[in-house]
Amino acid sequence: MAKIHIEVVAPGNGKAYEFTLDDSTKAKELLEHVITQIEAFEAGNISFDEELALICAQDVGPLSPETTLWEAGVKSGHKLILV
Repeated sequence: MAKIHIEVVAPGNGKAYEFTLDDSTKAKELLEHVITQIEAFEAGNISFDEELALICAQDVGPLSPETTLWEAGVKSGHKLILV
């Protein structure tokens, strides 16, 4: 298990957020964590529908919910998009 540093872009507000996670984190867990943290950071000025939201990686597309970041090839420095 290794720590990776990623950037998540939220096109809804045009901002990018940095996260440090274990590479064994599943995409579903990442999505829940990212949404919770961004909504808290933005103090309710942005919200996401977890049922419809996806995490996408460049050159990979949407991450399967049960896939770990390591399995998807996500490494430190990668940029993910929350859609």
